[in-house]
Amino acid sequence: MPDCGPLEVSDFVLRANYPNVYSRMADARWPAPAEELPGYRPARVEYRLNGSDQAEQIPVRGVDIPILNNRDRKLGKRYLSLLVRSRQGDSSALAEVNRILKIQQEANRRFCDQLDLAENDHVIPHFTSRDFSCEEVSHKGLNLLKLSRQGYPVPDFCILSTGSFQCPPEDRRDHLRQAVQNLEQMSGRQLGSIAQPLILALRYAMPSYIPGLMPTYLNAGITAAVFPVLCGIYGVQAASKMYYNNLKNLRMLLAHEGTPLAPNIAALLDKPGDLTEAIELLEKEITALDASLLEDAFYQVEFLDRCSAGFFTANRDLIFTLSHGRAVRPALIVQQMICTVRGDESYPGVLYSRNPNTGRKMMVETVRSIFGEDIMTGTVQARVTEFAQRDEIKERFPALFHFVPSLRVLEKEFASTVTAEFASETVRHGHFFALLQINESELTGRAALVSAMDMFNETLLPKQKVPGLVKPFHFRQIMSDTIDEDAFDELDFFADGYSILPRSAISARVYFTVEEALAAKKNGETGVCLCQQRFSPSDMVAIGTVDVIFSLDPAAIHLVTTCRGHGTLAFLDLSSYGVRMVDPTTMVNTNGQEIRQGDWITVSSKRKKVYRGKARFTPARFNKYRQGVPLELTPREEEVFRTLEAAFDQYQELTGSLKADQVENYVDLVKMVQMDLRTEPEKAAEMVNQWHDFFAEGFVSAVLSSDLGSHNKQAEVFDLLTLERKVCLMREAAGRCLRMGLSGMTAGCYMLGRFSQGDHPIVFWNQLGDREIAFLINEWIQYRKYREVLREVGEHRIARARKVLLEEPERSLPLKPVDGKTFIRLKLSEKDLARVADALDPGASPESSELLAMLQKPYSHFYDFHYPWSVNPLRKICQDEGRDFPAPEET
Repeated sequence: MPDCGPLEVSDFVLRANYPNVYSRMADARWPAPAEELPGYRPARVEYRLNGSDQAEQIPVRGVDIPILNNRDRKLGKRYLSLLVRSRQGDSSALAEVNRILKIQQEANRRFCDQLDLAENDHVIPHFTSRDFSCEEVSHKGLNLLKLSRQGYPVPDFCILSTGSFQCPPEDRRDHLRQAVQNLEQMSGRQLGSIAQPLILALRYAMPSYIPGLMPTYLNAGITAAVFPVLCGIYGVQAASKMYYNNLKNLRMLLAHEGTPLAPNIAALLDKPGDLTEAIELLEKEITALDASLLEDAFYQVEFLDRCSAGFFTANRDLIFTLSHGRAVRPALIVQQMICTVRGDESYPGVLYSRNPNTGRKMMVETVRSIFGEDIMTGTVQARVTEFAQRDEIKERFPALFHFVPSLRVLEKEFASTVTAEFASETVRHGHFFALLQINESELTGRAALVSAMDMFNETLLPKQKVPGLVKPFHFRQIMSDTIDEDAFDELDFFADGYSILPRSAISARVYFTVEEALAAKKNGETGVCLCQQRFSPSDMVAIGTVDVIFSLDPAAIHLVTTCRGHGTLAFLDLSSYGVRMVDPTTMVNTNGQEIRQGDWITVSSKRKKVYRGKARFTPARFNKYRQGVPLELTPREEEVFRTLEAAFDQYQELTGSLKADQVENYVDLVKMVQMDLRTEPEKAAEMVNQWHDFFAEGFVSAVLSSDLGSHNKQAEVFDLLTLERKVCLMREAAGRCLRMGLSGMTAGCYMLGRFSQGDHPIVFWNQLGDREIAFLINEWIQYRKYREVLREVGEHRIARARKVLLEEPERSLPLKPVDGKTFIRLKLSEKDLARVADALDPGASPESSELLAMLQKPYSHFYDFHYPWSVNPLRKICQDEGRDFPAPEET
C-alpha cells in the first residue's frame, strides 16, 4: 500500500454490527447498492488526523472492515487515510481504494460461491428462504430467523428442528454433523481444528416462550488440543475462562449421568479460584471418566446434545405444565460463539428500549468480561446503566452506541417496548455488536402506562395497539395502597433486600413451598409471600398467584422478568443481607430473629426493607394525588406523579374513544371488558356485541383456541352478548367443530361446555338444531369431567388436570338429578329430546346419552312437588318463559 501523503490518520475507532453470512453476501455485491433492510446499520469509523484534536467520522462498508481492523494497525491507519482522501476528491486515493477493495470483494465472492450448505426439514441455516412456525423451529429460533432476514447482526447459526429431536439417534447425529458443517462453512473455521477452531454455543429452545427452561451450553468444542490455540487467539485469561466453562459443563453433566462429584470438585465448580489449577484437575477427572470428551470435538458436542435429551426426559412433566399441556419438543440453535471474556472491552448484557421500572430512558444491564449465562441465571449481579441519549454511553459502550438507533425501529416492528439480549466483542480496535435475542419487555405498571403513551405520541404505536400493552395487573400495581408511615414504628426491622418494583408495599404471610403458598391463596389468604433459597423454572407458574417473592439467592433474570410481568413484588438476594434458612420452614437474620411459616411480614420497596409484623395501610398516594388531596411530595415524586397522571388520563381518553373495529384482537377485548370498561357495563356490552358483528369468525376462532384457566374471563365476555349473538356464536362454533372433528380439549379446552351451562332461555335452545344441541350437551359433560379432575388435583394445577384427562379418556361422571336441572329450560323447549339423543356423535361420552335420557323423565324426577321450596324455582322459570307449570308426571 503506498504512502498516503500529508493527510494521515493518527488514531481511530471502528463501531460495527457483528458480521454474518448476510453481510458477507452484501459485500460480495459491492458496489451495487445495499438492500434497505430495517436492521442494517453501516459501520462507522471515528478518527483523528495527525496534528488535529478534532474527531471526525465516516461511514464504511462491510468490505472495508477486514482491512481497517487488520492485525497490522499501521496498515489499517494507512487504508483509512486513503478512504478519507478519496472521499475528499483525491482521484489517486480513490483508485487505490478501489484496487484494494476489488481484491477483498473477490475473496468475498469466492467465499459465497463455495457455500454449499445442507438444508432440509431438520437442518435449517439462518438465511433460509423458507417459512417456518414456532412448532418447527421454536419461539427463539423463529425470532432469530426473522431478525436475520431483516438485516440485524445475529451471529451465524443453524437450527435443528423440533422434528429432529424425535429422530433415531443415528439420524439426529447426522443432522447435528450437518449443522456443524454448515457453521464451519459460514465461519471459515473448523470444529476441533488447531489452526482455526470453531467454538459453538448450543441453545435449546421450546415452541412457546419459556425463558430459562432448556439448557444452553457455551464454549462447546474446546478440547485439550484446541485450548492452547485459543490462548494464542484470545489470550491466556480469556481462553482459560472459556475452557473452564466448558469443562465445568462436561463434569456437571457426567455427574448427572451417574458419576457423583467429590467434595473438592463440587467446591471447584462453585468457586474455581486459580483457573490453571482448576483446569488441570477437571481435565484429569474428565479424562478418567471419558477421555474422548477432551480428544474429539464432535464427540463432545454430540455428548452435550445427548444430555439435553436426558434433561428433556427428566423434566417432561414440568415442560408439559409450562407448555400448557401441549406435547412439544425443543429445537437446537447451533451458533458461533461470541467471546465476551476478551477483557473489559467485551461484555454480554441485556438492553432495554425503555427502563422497565419507569418507562422513560433506555437501560442496559451488563458486567464486563463474563459469559451471558452468568447474567441471565443471576450468578453475577448485573450493573445497571440508564441513559436518555446514546451519546451518554459512547465512551463506555461503543458497540451499544452503534446499535441503539435500531431500538426505535424494533419497537415499531414489535409494537412494544423491547428487550435485547446481546454480546459485544472487541477485536483489536473494532467494537462489534451481536444481537442474540429480542423479546417484548416486561414492565412495571408505571412503566407500561408511561411507555405505551409515549410510544403512541411518538407515532411508534398505532392507537389500536395501546390497550394490549397495559395489562390489568399494571393498573393493580399503580393503584395499590401504601403503608401508613407511622406504622413502621410498630414493626420490627428484619433485613434489607433488593426490590425489583419501585414504590410497592404489602403485608403478607410467609410460606416456604409453592404448594403451601398456593393452598393459602386458595383458602382466602389476602397476602401470601413465597420464600425460597432459589427459584427454578417450575416455580414460575406460582408467581402470578402469590403477592410477594423472597429469593435468598440472586435471582435469575427470568424470575425478575416474570415478577415484573405479573406485578409481583419481589425481594432478591436476601443472603447478601445476612438472611439464611435454618430449616425448611424458618429463616433467620444476622441478629438471630426468626420468621417462621405463616408469620406476617411487611415489605416496602421504597425503603428496600423487610419487617416482621402486619402494617396499617393508607389509600394509594397516586389516587390521593389524582383526587387533589394535599400531599407532601419530593420534587422527584411530584415529577413521577405528574407524568403518571398525564399518561393515565391520556390512556383513559384513548381507550374510551376506541371503536369496536379498532380493538385489534380478542385478548384485548377481554382485557378491556375486565379493566378499561369495568365501571361501564353498558359500554362494555356494546363493545363486545359490536366486536362480534365486525369479527364474528375471529370471535369463534378465539373461543376455540382458548386454553385452560381462562373459563371465567371468557364467560364474562360471552355473557355480555345478546341472545341472538350467543345463538350465532354457539351455532357457528358447534358447526365448525362438527366439520373439523373438534371436541373437548381441542375445542377451546371445554369452553363451549362452560358456555352451555348458562341460564339460557327456551328461545336459545329452540333456535339450535338437534345435532348442535347434542354436540353442546357432550361438551358440557366433558367440561364437568374437567372440573371434577381439577378438584381432585388442585385448582392451581390446571396443566396437571389436562394431563389426567388425556390419560383417562374414558373417565366416568356419575350424574344426578341436579345435573338435569342445569338444562331444565331445554326440557321446557319445543325440542324433541329423543331426536337430539339420536343426533349424538357415535364417539360422544356415554354420559351425554344418559343426560338426555334423564331429561325425558317426568318433572317429579327433578323436583319434589310436595314442597314449595323445591318447585318454586321451576314455577318462576315457567312464569318468566310464559310456559304452563307442568304436572309432576309430565315429561
